Amino acid sequence: MRLRQLEKSLLQALNDAKGKILDDDSVITSLETLKQEASEINKKVEETDKVIAEIETVSQQYMPLSQACSNIYFTLDSLSQVHFLYQYSLHFFLDIFHSVLYNNTRLKEVSDYGQRLSIVTSDLFQVVYCRVARGMLHIDRLTFAVLLCRIHLRGLYFILLHKLVSACEKGLSVSYREKAAAYISILPVEICDIIFEI
Repeated sequence: MRLRQLEKSLLQALNDAKGKILDDDSVITSLETLKQEASEINKKVEETDKVIAEIETVSQQYMPLSQACSNIYFTLDSLSQVHFLYQYSLHFFLDIFHSVLYNNTRLKEVSDYGQRLSIVTSDLFQVVYCRVARGMLHIDRLTFAVLLCRIHLRGLYFILLHKLVSACEKGLSVSYREKAAAYISILPVEICDIIFEI
């Protein structure tokens, strides 16, 4: 917007110039002002691009958690197909999410954002299972645990895939064996944590 105003003032100065354009001080002043303002605007645009890139990076870090939240909520919503009494509202899920974020004693001593995200994600699955399984028939708890495992594994796969893609983009050679070892090393611990809760 500011550049357009400067362009208009420069065009007006050029239009009002009498005689040689280079002899007119108002035209030269307008050109200098336009040049300075343009360089300042370019610096601000570069700063904005850096901020947008940082925001995109942080957003990508939280993508697995947001997808897990969405999938958990819609799983809770569809549990009424298993039994007509299993009806959970968005408010119920948001209460769980709020308690995991704000009433979590495990987060108080941790300052690293990656660790905090990992704690929030794992605690979300545990708290959802504990709160929902209380009101379920024993036979339906296994079904619910398997559904949560499926959501959790999908998120782990997304994280692993993102790490492998970034490693390949950085030019690092990642062999098939390393990919398989990384995938296998993640899965059993995460599956066992949820299944042993049953």
